[in-house]
Amino acid sequence: MLKNDNDGLLDRLVWLAVAGAVASLSGALGHYNFFFDLISNFRIQYIVGSIVVLLLALFRGQFVAVLVLIVVLVVHGYGVWPYLAGRPVVTTAPDFRVVTCNLLASNREHDNTIRYIEQLQADIIVFQEYSNQWDEALRRTLAPYQYRVVEQLNSPFSIAMFSRHPMQSSEVVAYSGSAVPSVEATVSIDDQSVKVIGTHPWPPEREWSFRDRNMQLQAIGEVAGAHSGPVLVMGDLNIAPWSAHFDALLRVGGLRDAKEGFGLMPTWPAGYFPLMIIIDHILVNDDIAVKNMQASDNLGSDHLCLSADLVLLSDV
Repeated sequence: MLKNDNDGLLDRLVWLAVAGAVASLSGALGHYNFFFDLISNFRIQYIVGSIVVLLLALFRGQFVAVLVLIVVLVVHGYGVWPYLAGRPVVTTAPDFRVVTCNLLASNREHDNTIRYIEQLQADIIVFQEYSNQWDEALRRTLAPYQYRVVEQLNSPFSIAMFSRHPMQSSEVVAYSGSAVPSVEATVSIDDQSVKVIGTHPWPPEREWSFRDRNMQLQAIGEVAGAHSGPVLVMGDLNIAPWSAHFDALLRVGGLRDAKEGFGLMPTWPAGYFPLMIIIDHILVNDDIAVKNMQASDNLGSDHLCLSADLVLLSDV
């Protein structure tokens, strides 16, 4: 009797897990509500969990549950596949390297980040949470970057862009009237003008911050989509690739995720691998090809940095 009771409990747990897997598909409704949008963040975890439950359902002979889980895996896998598919073939040497880094204002492990910057020798860097302490710590390292636009606030939303190449124009922008600043510049690279946008919207933890983030990203998409020429958007966007609002940003802006073909690259929270999600991004339009893309090691921040080697397609 005990064995049968245990078997019955195990079967009920399998179906409870199946119900959870089906519920994970509600992340597709994130266009309407911040709760559903938060659910969309964990697609990688849903895939791993669904595979485990599927194996258990097979072991228990719960074939209806197996079929349901296969459907869930197909839906989630469809969104993940572009990141795991073959890398784009780009034979031309990179024209420039870019980096985006959420430094974490309270992070005091400055030396790790200094070594990272010195090793990469990037052409353009966008920093989020660029506090006064970080400005002091990186002053010598960033001396070769003669062109810069910085907005330092007494908050985690300080932001800065540094470039080795001339900035034809630069400004601090409040997209959609948000209180969170972004930086925008037109950078001259090999006699071409590249529009670069660095941003760090509110995390969607409340309904108001969810709306503010979405409005900000919508405005950035409109700016990117209206621009004729190469466009680059970088930063801690506080949004996962599976969000309906991320899809809208790409569609409106004519952008694509530079990570496609290079792997998933979860970036937050650094040091907690099973929980990590993808919220830091480098986005490019069709005038830019991606030669290589990498995430950093843990440098002491709660985010990993991202770097990309890029090619201006008019040079190809």
